[in-house]
Amino acid sequence: MLLSFTLLVKLMADTEKTNLKTETKTKVKTTKIKPSVAEKLKVDSSSELKTEVKVEKTTKPSRIAILQINNLQYIVREGEKILTRISPKAVKEDINVKLLGIIDGDNFEYGKPYLDYAVDFDLGEMVKGDKVTSFKYKHKARYRRKVGFRKKFVEITLNSITA
Repeated sequence: MLLSFTLLVKLMADTEKTNLKTETKTKVKTTKIKPSVAEKLKVDSSSELKTEVKVEKTTKPSRIAILQINNLQYIVREGEKILTRISPKAVKEDINVKLLGIIDGDNFEYGKPYLDYAVDFDLGEMVKGDKVTSFKYKHKARYRRKVGFRKKFVEITLNSITA
């Protein structure tokens, strides 16, 4: 298998922590005060009592895919963009995308070596990476050379994975 066991354990732990989405909604309830309680509180019996209730809803985590694109492995969620080292002139059909595994909530599927799923992705624009500077220097010889280089990456957006 192409993936290490420790990487899989870390992925499963990360999906449980970071991938759960919680939505909080507040509901306001209005209730009329009973006359006996109104006398104790010294309030009009026609007044209303408002209470706020917070409701939290947790949703399931999105699916995480482990892709191999031109012999480099990436961990991607659906709808996420990644930067990969592909020639900027590459066409979508020329890119070799293989699916190594899927994490869907508590379930984990992995292929031996690959899964037979269709991976739908879009190619984005070419982006330059961070600048790397190289510097040569020889003392007492007045020799100095400075060269800069920026790698070129292509954005890939993972749309969906279908069986």
